Amino acid sequence: MIGQDISLLLAQGIDAWNHWRANNREVTPNLSGINLSGADLSGINLSGANLSGVKLNRVNLSGADLSVANVSRANLSRANLQAANLTVANFSEAYLGEANLHQANLSGANFSDAYLSRADLSDANLTVANLSGANFSRVTLDRSDLTGANCSEVNFSEMSAVKLTAIGANFGKAIFTCAYLEDWTTDESTYLERAICDYFYRQRSQAERCPKEGKLAPGELATLL
Repeated sequence: MIGQDISLLLAQGIDAWNHWRANNREVTPNLSGINLSGADLSGINLSGANLSGVKLNRVNLSGADLSVANVSRANLSRANLQAANLTVANFSEAYLGEANLHQANLSGANFSDAYLSRADLSDANLTVANLSGANFSRVTLDRSDLTGANCSEVNFSEMSAVKLTAIGANFGKAIFTCAYLEDWTTDESTYLERAICDYFYRQRSQAERCPKEGKLAPGELATLL
């Protein structure tokens, strides 16, 4: 089901769409190439759908189900994905600048090489997610769970990460310079030894710089966190 048929069905409303999905579970909707910018799709069932390259900027997808969906290279700038089910979704190379992912379930999702600068991922479930090579600069990750996540070569500069759970997470070559980091939950399986961090802050508004002067020694971030 593609193109005009998809657009006509969506025009009937979310309830009609979800009813159709419930009765046509064998069909994989193909929304690639459709412009849904600014649409209210809260609560929609897009599980397993192909949204590759779709324009979803400023879309309201709060509470939506995008589990196992292909959202690679899609434009989701400023999209509202609060509390959405995004488990095992493919967001590789997608643009999610300033997106709202508060309380979203992103377990097992693929964000490799995606752009999420200034996005809100507070209270999000990112367990065993693949974030490798992504841009998470200035994101909010307060109280999020990165247990077992692949965070290698992620740009976390200037992010806020308070009460972050990072047991078993791999931060090899991840960048933390100028980030606000406080009260992390880690263990011996958390890999921070090759993380890149000249300095970070223990308070908001760039207070309590660590170290007070100069730069952290290689590997020192792992000890401090």
